[in-house]
Amino acid sequence: MTQDKTWGLRLVLERDRLGYSKMESFAQATDKSVRTLYNYASEDTPLDIEFLIKFAQLGGDVQFLVTGVRSKNLVDVKQALKIVNSQTLESQRMLLLLQIQQLAQTIIELESKK
Repeated sequence: MTQDKTWGLRLVLERDRLGYSKMESFAQATDKSVRTLYNYASEDTPLDIEFLIKFAQLGGDVQFLVTGVRSKNLVDVKQALKIVNSQTLESQRMLLLLQIQQLAQTIIELESKK
């Protein structure tokens, strides 16, 4: 099996399509160093899952990046990511409310022991 050695070029194409003409702004948006991104583009460093997740959240076409075939459902992916992100926020909000409720119960119990 031969390994595709053009994903570095596709990464640069996608970065440009997303409007990140400066490597520094793309590095900040993806939580990677400029050096790491250069290593990705030159294919010296393999892509990691954290990068691919962040890349997808920015609207990057992961399928194109990996296979060279444009995703036909890129809009659906963006919508799904928005839903996942909103569900994550809702889950965090519910967890925080539960923690507040537990804290309030502890305070009530401590006050009743006085």
